[in-house]
Amino acid sequence: LDKYDPSLPSYTAPLNPLATGIDEVLKDIESTFTLSTNNLVQSSSDFGDTSNWIYFNASAINTGDGPEPYNSNAYSIGGDGSNANGFCYVQQTISGLTAGATYTASCYFKSGASGYASIFIDDYDGSSNAYTIIDLQAGVIDNSLNGTGTIVDSLDNEEGWLRASFTWTQGSSDTEVILKLAVLNSNNFIEIDLSNNSEGDPVNSVIM
Repeated sequence: LDKYDPSLPSYTAPLNPLATGIDEVLKDIESTFTLSTNNLVQSSSDFGDTSNWIYFNASAINTGDGPEPYNSNAYSIGGDGSNANGFCYVQQTISGLTAGATYTASCYFKSGASGYASIFIDDYDGSSNAYTIIDLQAGVIDNSLNGTGTIVDSLDNEEGWLRASFTWTQGSSDTEVILKLAVLNSNNFIEIDLSNNSEGDPVNSVIM
């Protein structure tokens, strides 16, 4: 999660190395950009750290199949095994933001048993939400609300992985948001099956 800072100088930078989880803004090779590289998310590449990530109807399994050389940081986020339907996501409260400033959150995703995921920003202006929904199988942004979703990198050399980002502007008096990374099985927010299959794996899941 990064804060855009127009006071910083512009740079021409190469492609950043691969990483899983939430990380700094990634731009195309040799693109000119201005940014702050402060990562405000705790345990940004470790969704197994329950001291910072809260699971909502969710389970996290380390799959060990992330893009090289960070394969040990990949987690399958799926339903918690309850025989019910519900929303499924991991979340973290991000504090100390600058009111009125622009921020970007990004994450590496791979389709698991589910084909859609969302970067969801809860209560960015005191009452509203913002989000982008990613179609992981097509490798495109399906739709966004109150911000801009982007496929930053399709990782052609890492089968199935892509990096998506979402940029929004904080409300004029708001300095905190709840960042949610959600598992979806369609291009809108419909409750998913939280149960496990006969092998004990979640019926719905996304690798992050």
